[in-house]
Amino acid sequence: MKPEIAEILEWDPVIRADFISIFIGALIDTGLSRTVYGCRTDNSLVIKIERDDYYKQNVAEWLIWDHVAHNEKYSKWFAPCEWLSPNGRVLLQKRTFPIETLPKRLPSYLGDQKPENFGLYKGRVVCHDYGMLWGILNCALK
Repeated sequence: MKPEIAEILEWDPVIRADFISIFIGALIDTGLSRTVYGCRTDNSLVIKIERDDYYKQNVAEWLIWDHVAHNEKYSKWFAPCEWLSPNGRVLLQKRTFPIETLPKRLPSYLGDQKPENFGLYKGRVVCHDYGMLWGILNCALK
């Protein structure tokens, strides 16, 4: 860890909380292992914080996005990931907007197809909660 980051971790808890509040915006949703917040410094992003280290959904989403990002056939179905913290517990992802109903046809590799796992990004429906799809996609995209 960089010395300057280690120094921040040593700060008074009030200063640490203020520092964090600069970036973390309003609560958007809470799921099985993650909490999603708006990003105060960039409204086009959300901050996904993994509350424990068991599921590793942030790491999975990062790996999936890295795998599909340069293939439009697949990437058009996923909310882009922008940054993953070194320990994988914090992920920045492009923000999507809620939808009420899913399109009639979605690729079968998108797994858990319920409206809350999808949203609108640049006018199209994308999956924004795909951290549990790594096993399915690893086979489907080969």
